[in-house]
Amino acid sequence: MKQASLRVINQQLSELIDFDVISKEIFDGYPLHVEYKLTDFGKLLLMVIETMELWGNQNAEKVAQLAKDRNENIFL
Repeated sequence: MKQASLRVINQQLSELIDFDVISKEIFDGYPLHVEYKLTDFGKLLLMVIETMELWGNQNAEKVAQLAKDRNENIFL
């Protein structure tokens, strides 16, 4: 399974912060402790994400076949 680098993850988190989808709180102490939370604006996206999940579940076989036809690996 491929893994995203910390640099990529931090870039994505920074973008989500910039768009007010999540907030970041840094706590004092060692080891470093950081918490990310959905903002109220970000919570509005949950309905969209749930709808996309439903679509994905309903169409998983077709998506898998299309990926197979294109010689792409997908994880279901």
